[in-house]
Order: sequence, then structure tokens, then C-alpha cells
Amino acid sequence: LPELTGLDARVSIGALRGLAIEQHEAETTDRAVRDRETAFLLDRLRYILEARGFDVRNVRAVTHQPLDQIRPLDARRKLEVLPELTDSADFQTLATLFKRVKNIARELRPDAAQAASDEPYEAVLTEPAERALLNELTARRSVIDAAVEQGSGFREAFAEAARIGPAVDRFFTEVFVMADDPTLRTARLRLMYQLEQVILQLADVSEIVREG
Repeated sequence: LPELTGLDARVSIGALRGLAIEQHEAETTDRAVRDRETAFLLDRLRYILEARGFDVRNVRAVTHQPLDQIRPLDARRKLEVLPELTDSADFQTLATLFKRVKNIARELRPDAAQAASDEPYEAVLTEPAERALLNELTARRSVIDAAVEQGSGFREAFAEAARIGPAVDRFFTEVFVMADDPTLRTARLRLMYQLEQVILQLADVSEIVREG
């Protein structure tokens, strides 16, 4: 959009699609048609970004969310700074472990996931490794949240995310998430869910694991 209009508009694809439907009165309720349209638009967006020279893995990482939520300008800004960070040891630690984070977070019941942002659970976490991860997440997330909200500062946000990597590594080394105690197990799952949600605001970094 900046090249086409001269405006730094952080409009989402969902908003653009809504305007197009309104303008052309072309809305469809056919799920199959809608799914094909979504797949086509996502493929085109990724093609354009890759054609501009951005790494395929990075493109997949910053376009992981539902299509209508993607803001193309934000995606490009993330892609512009990612190459500066992805080769660092901390970033690769986080990227390598993030698939495990996502898989474990899926074990959280939907009602518990909903409560994860509403009810305190931190007091249940007493092991040094889980306290360390909780503290890192708490310390880093404000920068990440601000970048996502403002559409700027992504370099700093990715750097803060990478700094969580060693704490995630320690957590998985020292802590067994699926504890027998249901209260403790749920608290640990909620920690994984919170970590997943914070990082996914930026990108699905599991797409950026370095080969070799």
C-alpha cells in the first residue's frame, strides 16, 4: 500500500475483502467458494512477498494467522527485520522449541484456555525453571504487545522474543508439564498457552528453524 498510495495504512485483508464485497455486492455463503478464495488470496500474498526477496520460511511465519487478520504492511515490516535476528542462538532455541510449545498448549481444555488470560495461576508455579520462564515472559511481553498494537518496533519485539528462548529450553529440561496433580498440570499448560499466544502475535517462529 505505501508504494501504491503513499499511505502507511495497516489495513487488514479482512477489511479490504469486506470493502470489495460491499463495492461489488459479491458476497457468497458457499463455504467451498469462500475457502478457495481464501486459499487463493493467501497464496498471492505469499507469492508477492517471496517475489520481493523475502525468505520463504519467514514469509510462512508472518502469515500463519487466519487470512482476514493479516495486515500486509505489518507482515512486510516484520520480514524486513527478521534476517537480522533469525541466526542468533537464542532465536533458534525458541524457534526449535516452539513447535513443542504449540503441541503442549493444545492439551489445554478450551474453557481453561479462555481463563488463561482472566484468572491468576502464577502462584501454583514454584519450580525455579517455571518461575524463570514466567518472569521472562512477563518482562518481555510488553514490548511485543506494543509492537503488534502499533505496527512498529518489530526489531525490538523479535529480539525480546528471542531472549525468552533460553528460559524455554531450561523449562523443558527441568519441568514435566503433564504432572499428576491436575492443578499444577493446568497451571503449566496455561503457561505454555500464554507463551504461545504472545509469540504468535509476531510470527509462528517454528517455521524458521535453521536447517542443519
